[in-house]
Amino acid sequence: MNLLQQNLGFLGDRNVKFIRYGIYFVWTLGLIWSASFTELLDDEAYYWVYSQNVSLGYHDHPPFIAWSIFLGYAVFKSELGVRLLMVLFHLITIRLLEHLISPKFPLLFLALVFSIPVFQFSGFWAVPDTPFLFTLTLFLLAIKHFHKKSNAYNAIALGIAAAAVLYAKYHGALFVLFLFVFAHNMFKRPTFYLAIGIGFILYLPHVIWLIQHDFPTLAYHFGYRNSKGYEWQQTATFILGQFLLLGPILAILLLKTSRNKWPNDPVDSIFLKTAVSVFIFLFLFTFFGHVEGNWSLGVFPFLLVALFKNWEEADSAHRIVFRGLWFSIPILILGRLVLVYDVLPYRIPFLNQVYGQKEWVGQLDRIAKERPVVFMNSYQKASKFLFYSQKPASTLSNAMGRRSQFDLLNRHETWFGSPVLLHVNWASKDLDSIQTKTGATFYYTIDSTFWYFPKTKIIPLNLPQSWQANQTKKIEISIERSDRLGNKIPTSCNIAYHFLKNGQRISGNSFVGLWNPAQEKTTRSISILAPAIKGKYQLIFSIERKWMPLGINSKRHTIFVE
Repeated sequence: MNLLQQNLGFLGDRNVKFIRYGIYFVWTLGLIWSASFTELLDDEAYYWVYSQNVSLGYHDHPPFIAWSIFLGYAVFKSELGVRLLMVLFHLITIRLLEHLISPKFPLLFLALVFSIPVFQFSGFWAVPDTPFLFTLTLFLLAIKHFHKKSNAYNAIALGIAAAAVLYAKYHGALFVLFLFVFAHNMFKRPTFYLAIGIGFILYLPHVIWLIQHDFPTLAYHFGYRNSKGYEWQQTATFILGQFLLLGPILAILLLKTSRNKWPNDPVDSIFLKTAVSVFIFLFLFTFFGHVEGNWSLGVFPFLLVALFKNWEEADSAHRIVFRGLWFSIPILILGRLVLVYDVLPYRIPFLNQVYGQKEWVGQLDRIAKERPVVFMNSYQKASKFLFYSQKPASTLSNAMGRRSQFDLLNRHETWFGSPVLLHVNWASKDLDSIQTKTGATFYYTIDSTFWYFPKTKIIPLNLPQSWQANQTKKIEISIERSDRLGNKIPTSCNIAYHFLKNGQRISGNSFVGLWNPAQEKTTRSISILAPAIKGKYQLIFSIERKWMPLGINSKRHTIFVE
């Protein structure tokens, strides 16, 4: 007799059913409480900014997260509204996984799921991971149905699910492509091409948006994020992140799963191969580019569906899961409480995102009065200020930072030439400052005539890739201004360039002349001095903004100094 049957058999099927419903009910109440009373994370506020401008695409991520927040916020104008659909997606994901697995012992399934950190703490955050897990689970369900019966209805459902995965996260393409490779027999079914066609048609509008906006997400993920080159820490951080995401219970179960315990069901076997392949791909990619630890979250639905049946048959797995609850449940309760209440004797840096946010926003709002607030290189603070004050705010991106969704929104055009409160991201005795509840010091100044040219592009027309050390070369550049500023512009601005190595600036700014912004398009010759040390560099062209760091007015152009 199974260990779970020995311990819980006295309950009977009817009582187990009621307990199961009770667990779902309590879990739902906990999610709603956390979603209502936990202040927004920086990224949550940023995605809320997305949602205030419904679009087919955004600077950093595909639009599924923005559409979801838009719908929830239309119901509740609060943190709960931002997270409302996340709670719904999370609950549906768990229920769909239960349906896909059809566990003999539902209580074992729920105990395992609610002991995994991925499900413990991702159930209400308004971040792309939550809809990503939801769409991947829909995709698994669609694959199961299509494999069983490949009719037109199931093919359409598969195409919709595949497109939804890509609308949730770009690297969802890895899961879709690897699964199709391992399920290559589907290519022999004519209706599979209907699924591909449906997915392509549904995703095409986003592809068109990317083309129209010069692929900002690709420039960010494969350009800016990978500008520093390889560092061993990114591989180590990725590996450590996997243990944190797995949690001790699931990690032990996976380590105890031997090769001969892999699933016999052909579809489950495909799911497991897909999960392992995606994980290996992401691990290997850490040696070539930037990989976030949470990118592997998508493997969890695949692993649960593929391996739970084997764990269900092993008494040792039952012991591990139920004994582990004595550890995981207190951690869960404590974690949810400290997200709301500032009671810990030691301040964990992460918690600064959810403590005292309304207070510093109120402090800055009172100083700004009716002026818009502009945050230098901080889309996070600009988003928080917008959400909690409902007052105008934006960012000023410079070459020491990166562009964000705010640069696509063009809010700066409304305030051009007007006074703003400018939050500066460095300390200086020449600036005013305030002390926040979180212990941070905010430095700021009143800029009486704000101006900013994020939509002006400087394009080198004949930039060579190979240079000699300390060599000076003359090149042609095109300057194109595409904003709608009218006559509210300064009479002249400085044009400059600088070099980066491994993402860090190696020298001061090199000014190469003046530019008259009244000329919406012009071409001119400039001289560039190459660095004195051999190596690979990135060259950036900028427009100087008064005493501020230089703006981002060009791509990062790779050159080699020999």
